[in-house]
Amino acid sequence: MTNSGKSTKRNMKKHLLSSILLSIILFNACNSNSQKEIVLLEYSKGFASNVFIGIPGYIIATEKHLVGFNTGADLFFYKQNTSQADSVYRFGKGGQGPDEFVHPSTLQYINDSLAGTYDITLRTFNEISLTPNTVPLKQKTLRFDNNMNFSILKTSYNQYIGMGAYPEGMFIMFDSLGNTIKNFFEYPFQTADERKIKNQLRAMAYQGKISANRSGTKFVYAAFNADIIHFYDILNGEIELKYKIEKHFCEYLPEEINGSFSAIIKSTVKRTYCDVYATDKYVYLLYSGKSYEEYKEHILDCDILIIYDWSGNLKKEISLNTPCKYLCVSPDDTKMWAISEIPEPTIIEFDLTKLNTDK
Repeated sequence: MTNSGKSTKRNMKKHLLSSILLSIILFNACNSNSQKEIVLLEYSKGFASNVFIGIPGYIIATEKHLVGFNTGADLFFYKQNTSQADSVYRFGKGGQGPDEFVHPSTLQYINDSLAGTYDITLRTFNEISLTPNTVPLKQKTLRFDNNMNFSILKTSYNQYIGMGAYPEGMFIMFDSLGNTIKNFFEYPFQTADERKIKNQLRAMAYQGKISANRSGTKFVYAAFNADIIHFYDILNGEIELKYKIEKHFCEYLPEEINGSFSAIIKSTVKRTYCDVYATDKYVYLLYSGKSYEEYKEHILDCDILIIYDWSGNLKKEISLNTPCKYLCVSPDDTKMWAISEIPEPTIIEFDLTKLNTDK
């Protein structure tokens, strides 16, 4: 199940989106053991637009626009000018026609004119035009010789990386035609006994998001239900693990019934990373730290932002006073946009220059 598929459906008024302007005030809160950087957010509602974010999904940033998808509207995708919140282009009809979508579950920046999205129901990777009224909308549609993919990323080598519930491997590298080149690595395990669990079952427990940098030369994996992050380099036909952080593993009950694989996650398990977004310079993660047992549907409310560089060095850990679900960052790492329910799903903006991340 994808992250967006778990979002709670809400009754919404159509044609409402408030653009939020936020100022960030930094101060140091000290105790006897550590010094923590706190971020206080002051926001004011801006002007309305005609974007309807019913059931929100992932968002990405181009040079001048935000692109996102939701499954609570007649058109799946929207493109919004970052300097003109009322300038919105909506596109992508639902259906099973040649230029339609059933369940887009990922969103990847390819260039300012193209985005990539994996339709987990149709099991196709589609390169979609971001230029208004382009026909066809799907500039390229690709099927793969292995259809057990959770998600797909396009690389700078015109190859594709899939993550899924495979008999072997955590990732598959596909060629430009969707044919398997090679399997890579395996899903996380804490003990020798856990490693004996079938790969497909561990795949269900350690589902997460993979996010590529804008150049398509690196990607990061962040687990949803374990405190695990992996950093990878992408080569021609190869994937190299550069660094991994594995603090806490998932607690689950694997289940296989008639060839169907699942993992029942314990209700006490803390949701870790709700979203991860990569630029050429940094990796940004929204962290929850909430369990279903305690927070129920608010498990996806993330109020901590964590920033790493591509060597796995922690750059910043920031507390947000406005919980967010999805995020994206400008190409120059100066702005971050996120979706927050205040109380309806709304796009908000952060000024990252005040974080001094480079120091």
